[in-house]
Amino acid sequence: MQVNNWYYKNIDFDIDFDCLRELYFHIQKNLDDDLIQQKVIGFSVDINYVKKYKQFKSLFNIEKQFPHKHKRLRFLVNSGSKENKLIHIDKVNGKQAYAAIIFPLINANTKTITSWYKLKKGELEESSNAIWIDDSKPHKLESVCKTSFLDNVPVLCRVNQLHNANNPTNKVRVMVAWFIEQKDEHKLVYI
Repeated sequence: MQVNNWYYKNIDFDIDFDCLRELYFHIQKNLDDDLIQQKVIGFSVDINYVKKYKQFKSLFNIEKQFPHKHKRLRFLVNSGSKENKLIHIDKVNGKQAYAAIIFPLINANTKTITSWYKLKKGELEESSNAIWIDDSKPHKLESVCKTSFLDNVPVLCRVNQLHNANNPTNKVRVMVAWFIEQKDEHKLVYI
C-alpha cells in the first residue's frame, strides 16, 4: 500500500480530553519528577508517570491501543515562536518517527495552520530528535497539504514528512502527541 498520499486523518478514538487537560496542568506543578522531561516546545511524559495517579486512569488505554517502544506523551506547546515554525521531520529515540496520534487540547483552531512540504532544493540538517531545514541556507519547498487541528478532535498525523505548525497568535496552543510505529495494521486501519 502506498502511503505518500496522506498527511492527516481525523480518527475515532475515545479519550477523555478533560483528563488530558488536567494532566497538562498537573505536570506543570511536578516538573522535578524524573519521568517528566522539559523540552523546547513543551514536555515529554513517560506513561508510567500517568499510571501513578488514579485520576488519569482513563488515559491508560492509549498504550494498549497504540503500542510503541517509546511510551511517552509529548505535550506540544506553541505560540508564535520561531521554534514552532521550524519545518521538520520528527524523530523518537534517534530514529525517524512514522506518525503520531494528535490530541488537540487548548486553543487548537483555524488560526493555527499545520502544513506539509516536499523539499525541491536544498539540504536537511539532522539531530537526535529531528530532521529540519536550516532557514539560513538556500532551499525551495513545495507545499503539499495544509490544515487546522481543532480542540477535542483526535487526528492521525504523518510526521515522517517535512511539516510545521504556524500559530500567529499570542495564545498558547497545546496538543498532545503519541508517536506510533509504522506497522501494517496501522496502515490498514487508519490510512
